[in-house]
Amino acid sequence: MNIFVVQIGVRDCTLWEGFVKKRVFLVALLGCALVLVLFLVGCNKTESVRTQYKIEATLIDETTLRANQRVVYTNQSELRLDKLVFNLYPNAYRQGAKYVPYEPKEATIADGAFGGISIDKVQVDGKSVAGEIAGVDKNILQVPVDLQPTKSATVSFDFEVKIPKINHRLGENGKTINFGNWYPIVGVLQNGEFRQDPYYSIGDPFLSETADYEVSIQIPYEYDLASTGAMSASSDGSTKLYKTKQSNVRDFAFVVSKQFESLYGEMDGTKIHYAFYDDQDAVGNLGLIKDTLKTFNEIFGKYPYDSITVVKTPFLHGGMEYPQVVFISDILEAKTYQEVIVHELAHQWWYAVVGNDQVNHAWIDEGLGEYATTVFFEKNPQYGVDSKRRLADVLSTFLLFCDLNGYINGKATVMEKPLNEFRSNMEYVFMVYAKGQLFFDCLRKSIGDKSFFEGLRSYYADNQFGLAQKVHLLVAFENASKRSLDSFFDSWILGKVQLLA
Repeated sequence: MNIFVVQIGVRDCTLWEGFVKKRVFLVALLGCALVLVLFLVGCNKTESVRTQYKIEATLIDETTLRANQRVVYTNQSELRLDKLVFNLYPNAYRQGAKYVPYEPKEATIADGAFGGISIDKVQVDGKSVAGEIAGVDKNILQVPVDLQPTKSATVSFDFEVKIPKINHRLGENGKTINFGNWYPIVGVLQNGEFRQDPYYSIGDPFLSETADYEVSIQIPYEYDLASTGAMSASSDGSTKLYKTKQSNVRDFAFVVSKQFESLYGEMDGTKIHYAFYDDQDAVGNLGLIKDTLKTFNEIFGKYPYDSITVVKTPFLHGGMEYPQVVFISDILEAKTYQEVIVHELAHQWWYAVVGNDQVNHAWIDEGLGEYATTVFFEKNPQYGVDSKRRLADVLSTFLLFCDLNGYINGKATVMEKPLNEFRSNMEYVFMVYAKGQLFFDCLRKSIGDKSFFEGLRSYYADNQFGLAQKVHLLVAFENASKRSLDSFFDSWILGKVQLLA
């Protein structure tokens, strides 16, 4: 999510130039390291049986969506599972929620029109069971199962989403209805337990594995729809029915509106849909989307999906990424609007394809997303954004923030900590987006362009559709540069590095 619309970056990296030096490794140690690398990368790339979702949804009106969902889940752990866990993100919008997805000064739910989700008719393999609403904030659906390793279970239920009136990932706002994080999604199993992170107001508190989706959405005739994946549409004169099948995607989101105009294009075999309203430079923005795909395909590696949708919509932050679809806020000025488009499209590489733990390691995808934005403008000077100036602004603004808040000379600027440990959205933005971008720029200057971009391409190629960790990023750059970078990484991530303007 691009909540950071103030431009911040690094001027240069003189402090760190020469910090990372070449080391000659003993042959035996190098051999062991290579074996470890292959093991780590291989584990992250292991083919797995993806969870399958089939969702049949109907938008009743601007306040209510009803759906039936069927999920086929395979136990790929070595443990017997006695329950499956589904995240119920819409419950964060209900009245009385303990964890609300926004800070009070940022937004509020209008006219008391709260949201929420209710579950009915839960079945496992065709037999009715008692699903339980659980979690620290009614944010979890627990479904009892008896699932041995390698075995599968089919879970089905009906659900109803009450749509809150708010400019947020999920919400009705007068111009569109946003459906981000709207359906029950299976939690990620880690160390024998399902992750059950609440909907923190800071960052993107979501963790999900790639899955296969078959989705149909019926909407009133006066609406149009933009979503994850290209959809086929039909109409009976009073409603429209959209259908799609998408494989290996991490999430599914869509937006409906009575005001949408659409432009279409194509780049490197990827179909582009730009859904918008009130855009005086719609053709130019479509061109920007094309140039972004082309640039990132060349720099990082080929975008693997056959479509991408960019949607203009009311949203309290700058933008929000989902697989094959991104939300771009309609409150942004033209220049910032374009920068946010680039940032959110970068997330198609760093989040949608190469996933990571956004709750505990948000700097990875957000730092990469922000630095990729700077690199795009470096490679595309026709858009009039000075990439060096952008980086210089990052550094100066970051140092000012640290100085005003006591982070330098006494308080570490830690990039990596859980979302709930950041004191505010502002601190999160500066430590994750700003310092994350400074980190990647300094790394590039330290190991050189050739090694840096080779490392990014390897990281992308080796971790597609998985959940990467810091070690995968480290290994990619160490292999590319033939240098040991663990001290460099730790100094930045743990807040030990002292930056100078």
